[in-house]
Amino acid sequence: MKALYLAASVCICIFLASCAAAKWPDARFVEKHNYKEVRGSLPGEFAEKPNRFPMYPGGQEGINELIAAHVRFPQEALKKKASGVVIVRYVIDRDGLVKDAEVIKGVAPALDAEAIRVIQKMERWVPGQLNGQLVRVSFSQPFNFNLPSAPVPPGGR
Repeated sequence: MKALYLAASVCICIFLASCAAAKWPDARFVEKHNYKEVRGSLPGEFAEKPNRFPMYPGGQEGINELIAAHVRFPQEALKKKASGVVIVRYVIDRDGLVKDAEVIKGVAPALDAEAIRVIQKMERWVPGQLNGQLVRVSFSQPFNFNLPSAPVPPGGR
């Protein structure tokens, strides 16, 4: 019985490893959805640049469009007349998902939280590669929060 359990466990592990090694996504998917490389930097574990940087739909322009479409100026920040540049650092992990988003230059808690919220709305990336291995790549993204010259309706748009 133990041998059967061990054999089943080994088969499951091999299956999961082969799924993880499968290349996501294929070249047709990347082309169809306009994925483009975005330059970032490797966290401290590597000194080299990746052979392929992570790719996001539309590249940096796609990120800028996401930000423009989703950023809302928080009412709390309007009341306090808070404005400025928030910088968020985040990592695109080996699975292509946004991880470890953190504010490295904040302005006000409401603006900082809004920048993190928008970064976390990013869809899945194609991960970066270094020497054929998927790698984590970090990015820093500035958010410019300028006080609007006209009153902003409730909802922050």
